[in-house]
Amino acid sequence: KLILDLMYEELQTPIMVMIFIGLEPEVENVPNYKKSIWSTLTSSTKDGFIDKNNISTIGERASLYKTTLSMIQDNILIGVGYNNWRLVNPKYFGTFIHDENYLKLNQRPHNDLLWITSESGIIGLLIFMLLVSTPLLYTFKKIYLSSNKNDVLLDAFLFISIIVILIESLFDFPKQRTIPNLYLWSYIGFLTLNFSKMNIKSKKIIFSTFLMSIVIGIFSFMDYKSISDSQKMKNQKRLRNANESIKYGMQALKYGKNVDNTGTPIKFNLGIAEYQKGDIIKSEKYFNEALKIHPYHIGALENLMIIKAKSSNYTEATKIMNKLNILYPHYYSPIIKMIKIYLQKGDINNAKMLMEITNFDSATQNTKKMVDNLKNYIILQSG
Repeated sequence: KLILDLMYEELQTPIMVMIFIGLEPEVENVPNYKKSIWSTLTSSTKDGFIDKNNISTIGERASLYKTTLSMIQDNILIGVGYNNWRLVNPKYFGTFIHDENYLKLNQRPHNDLLWITSESGIIGLLIFMLLVSTPLLYTFKKIYLSSNKNDVLLDAFLFISIIVILIESLFDFPKQRTIPNLYLWSYIGFLTLNFSKMNIKSKKIIFSTFLMSIVIGIFSFMDYKSISDSQKMKNQKRLRNANESIKYGMQALKYGKNVDNTGTPIKFNLGIAEYQKGDIIKSEKYFNEALKIHPYHIGALENLMIIKAKSSNYTEATKIMNKLNILYPHYYSPIIKMIKIYLQKGDINNAKMLMEITNFDSATQNTKKMVDNLKNYIILQSG
């Protein structure tokens, strides 16, 4: 009976989890591979999108891991700075970008240890490991020394839960998710109650905690307001309401953030809005300022190239086009747009020369069809 009781205690949680996964209702209006926990765990392909049917997801994140490791090698000590992974990664990820996935914005490497190391270096990783390992070692010591069965079960559950979260962090990003963060800090809070001889009623601790809470609250509010306004800015840009888009963009900047929640510079979107209004000078100014924040932003570079080319400043336009080609060697949109601008201005020779010196072998099929159409057009115009 004792053995059966122990087996029941050990197995009841996994059984309940399996029942929950099996009975979980499917979510509507999402791809099939995200409809439930079960479909997410068992699917190896993406489906549900017109252009993504049966695309394998096996090894999909290998490129993120590889480029993040390269980033760490170049910034080994202190990293690239907090929250800067998404701004610096395009420099390393460029070879994986092409004309059909260039709009995809990588936000994180889907590995928290790599993420922390890339942004804060070896120093940041060691601090993180110290903060995590200290409460874990304390919990393990409690389990080993405790004679109370209930305390051992509770501490063992907490210990295993944190280990599971750390294992998950090797393949996902629990450090950015609400529930794992709440759980981790609740766990640390629970442990502090068990520290003997700690004077938690100290006025200094209470004042410091209160002051820190106020500061965090203020910055959280500013972050929320900036993200809210930048989202409204993008919505208005989509509706081609340039003035409204600019208004919300300027409001978003007032709260101390220069990028939106995707890591896109707010001034890039302001540049697009000004371009929609026809103010090329302001548009160019905003694109240049966006590049100071995000030097590898594909949209800011490409739009700046177009402005330079349309104003017949081919020298600067070519420099930007070549920079894009170095950063994103399989992304041919800038070259195709330059060819089209040459043709619009009646410069058949430069369009023909650019077409001839460009190797389109690694282009997507749709891009190759577009190139063939342009070649035929140039032949007709040249004849």
